[in-house]
Amino acid sequence: MKKTLSKILPNLFISSMSAASDLELLQKNEITHILNVSHEQNNLTKEFNILHVSSRDIFSFLILANFETFYEFIYENGFSEKCNPNNKILIHCSGGVSRSASALISFLMKYKNWEYQRALNFVKEKHQSANPNPSFANQLKLWHQMGFSLEGTTKHHKVYTNMKILDSVYLLVFPLGALKRKDLEQYKIKRKESSLQIFDCLGNGCTIPNWYRQFAVHVLEPRNDTYVPTFCDSNYPFDLKEIESLVDTLTLEFPDFWNFNQPEGFWKTSWEKHGTCAEKILGSEYNYFETAILLKDLYDVERIFIDAKIFPSNTTTFAYSTFDDAVTKAIGKKPSILCKVWDNKPVLQEIQFCFDQQLQLIDCSEPIRVHERDGCGDLSSIYFIANYKQSQTQ
Repeated sequence: MKKTLSKILPNLFISSMSAASDLELLQKNEITHILNVSHEQNNLTKEFNILHVSSRDIFSFLILANFETFYEFIYENGFSEKCNPNNKILIHCSGGVSRSASALISFLMKYKNWEYQRALNFVKEKHQSANPNPSFANQLKLWHQMGFSLEGTTKHHKVYTNMKILDSVYLLVFPLGALKRKDLEQYKIKRKESSLQIFDCLGNGCTIPNWYRQFAVHVLEPRNDTYVPTFCDSNYPFDLKEIESLVDTLTLEFPDFWNFNQPEGFWKTSWEKHGTCAEKILGSEYNYFETAILLKDLYDVERIFIDAKIFPSNTTTFAYSTFDDAVTKAIGKKPSILCKVWDNKPVLQEIQFCFDQQLQLIDCSEPIRVHERDGCGDLSSIYFIANYKQSQTQ
C-alpha cells in the first residue's frame, strides 16, 4: 500500500504511523511538527518537533482528557500569530483511522466552532479512512457540549468528571432457580409456555417461564471503589431500535421478571441509569447490552456451579465459602457474593464479577456483601433456593 499524507488544511495533515516514519515523505511535504497519538514512539525525534501523547484505541480510553493538549500544540505551532507561517503539522496514530482522526476533529471543532458531524465529514472528504471508534465519537460530541473546555460546572462537565473517576465495571447476576434436571443442554432447549411462581422475587408475585436458566443479568454498572454514578448523560436516551437484533437474547438473559412480556422499561432504566455512565468504557447502547450478555456467557455461573456440584434446593444450605471457592477456582479472581434474608432465610441473592476498564477480570474489592447480617448469621448456611414453591423432582 502506498504511503501518503492526507492534507486537511494547507498546513495540517493526517496519516498512519508507517507514513509518519517515512523521512523522505515527510520532507517532501515540508512537515515540521508531529503530533503522535499512537501508543508507540515515533523514531524521528531528532528531525522534527514531536509531541507524543500515548493513546489506546479502546472504548475505555479517555481521549477527551487530551483534547486541550492537542489543541494547544496544533494551534500554537500552526495557527497562532506568533508561529512560523511555514510550519506544517502532521497528526498520526498507528493506522490513521481512529485516534489521529479524533485528535484532528477535536481541533477543528474548537477552531472552527463546528459540531462533531460537520468536522467528521470535512475530514473524511480528504481522508476517507477517518473513523473514530464509538466511544471517541461520543467523547467528541461531549467536547462540543462542554464548550470546548474541560473546566466547568455544567451537566456535561459532570459527565466528564464521572468518566474520569471510573475504574471498573461490575457485572451482577442473580439466581433464578432453574428446573432441576439431569442434563443442562436438554434444559436449555425447553420452550414451554407455562410459568411458575418463583421465590427469589421477594414476595412480589413475579413469574418466570419454566425453561429459564439459573442465572440472569441484573445489571452491568460502572463504578470505582467508593462511587457508583447514575443517570450520567440525558443526551443519549434509550432507543429500542439500537438493540433490535439483541431483543430475543436479552429477553432470556437480561429479563424483567416483574413485567416479563414488556421488558423494554427495565432495559430503558438499565441503559439510562447505568449504561450512560459507561460510555467511556463501552461506547454505545448496543455495546452496553451486548457486553453484558457476552460477559455473562463467558463467566457462566450456572456451568461453574454444576461443575462444582452446587445445585439449587429449597432444603439444602451451603457455606458462603462453597460459592466463593467455586467461582474463584473457575475464573481465578475473587467475586463479590451477596447474601440477603427473605422469609427468615439467608439466601444467595447475587454474584458480582469485577472488571477493569479493559474488561479484564479483577478481584472484587468487597468479596462478601450482606443485607440484614443478623439473618445471614455467620454465612455458614445459605440457601441457593430452587425458587418455586412446589418442589420439583430431578
